[in-house]
Amino acid sequence: MILVARSMRPVVRQILVVFAAALAGFGCSSTCDTSDPGNPPVWYEGGTAVNGVYASSSAHGDLLHFPAGRRYDLVHHLGFPPIQVQLYWSFAEAGIGWDTQSEDKSSLTLASGNSAVILLKNDRFIRVKNDSCVEFWLLAVASGDPRPRDAGAMADVSVD
Repeated sequence: MILVARSMRPVVRQILVVFAAALAGFGCSSTCDTSDPGNPPVWYEGGTAVNGVYASSSAHGDLLHFPAGRRYDLVHHLGFPPIQVQLYWSFAEAGIGWDTQSEDKSSLTLASGNSAVILLKNDRFIRVKNDSCVEFWLLAVASGDPRPRDAGAMADVSVD
């Protein structure tokens, strides 16, 4: 417990209030614009789709620049809405190595939190957003089953 003379208490209280206000302002200040109006979607038609799997690029390079607030409409060329979408990010465009990790390569990790948010997906594109204030490089992978589905039918999974 800190003992402060009664005459010093108002001064100490004022110092603590100023210090607390400074900390609150530091923690809540925003230095980037992640708003949708400030970041219109970028239409991206690159990547490849093979056998029901879309990748926005190779994991080994040419990852998509994903700065704060960036939104992408990733044209997936699957011809059907993907069932699963996974987003990975890196701190370097070069992606991962093939056989060894070299200085020009980085790493990939599953994106989490608001660093890569899936906003929508349909039979043409997937909209993703970096809703954080950190710059990344993005790899998107989407997949699904191209076979037509009967919306009312259930699959027979019984075992005889």
